[in-house]
Amino acid sequence: MFSTAKKVICFLCLAFALSAYAPAVEAASHQGPSSRSYERNLLRLSQILGAIHHLREVCNANEGQLWRKKMVELLETEAPTPQRRALLVDKFNQGYRGHQLAFPACTKKATARIRKFVKEGAALATKIAKSRENTTN
Repeated sequence: MFSTAKKVICFLCLAFALSAYAPAVEAASHQGPSSRSYERNLLRLSQILGAIHHLREVCNANEGQLWRKKMVELLETEAPTPQRRALLVDKFNQGYRGHQLAFPACTKKATARIRKFVKEGAALATKIAKSRENTTN
């Protein structure tokens, strides 16, 4: 099982990566990179946030709406068109619902999935931020 210290470290890694993403997006204003890899990364990050939102909730992390709020922050900083926003929200919901069905209770697999998603989410957030920085320079 995940120790409290490891949970905190994982949470801080993803939160840090997401925090690093926000200033880069803000600096780029409403002009986002249009590359396919950027979009793919953004959609995957949205899906991961939804999955983590459910998994942390079912594993009694007592974080409330933290991961949904992170998704809202991502949407606010990304400032997508209505169609693109709907796609990002749909990916978040797919991640949430898919993991809600697969993991109705906290299991060793669920905690392993959390670790995997935190690592992947942090890497994606870093890639997204770097991509945004490269388009503003």
